Amino acid sequence: MKAGNGARILAPLALVVFAIACFTVLSSQDSGSSTKTSETSAAKKAAATSAAAKTGPTRSTYKVKPGDSFAAIAEKQGVDVQTLQELNPDIDPRALQPGQKLKLK
Repeated sequence: MKAGNGARILAPLALVVFAIACFTVLSSQDSGSSTKTSETSAAKKAAATSAAAKTGPTRSTYKVKPGDSFAAIAEKQGVDVQTLQELNPDIDPRALQPGQKLKLK
């Protein structure tokens, strides 16, 4: 069985058209939701930063939540990242586990 030249061109062309269509649909959905999400996240970060800067950490410990990082925790709690690392020398900042407790003071 010998396939014609048309079949050799049609299959890759259909794949390219499908990929372009998927990219177009996904990029149009992402652009609307990411703008709203980033605006909301920026507003929350600004509020948390200003509140933390005014009062400083009110608790002496912080329980790590999924997705937390040293930088995010430091910003939320109004503590310098270096201070947070110095207070918690036994904790690897790149391997935080949910449930771990960090010293803030």
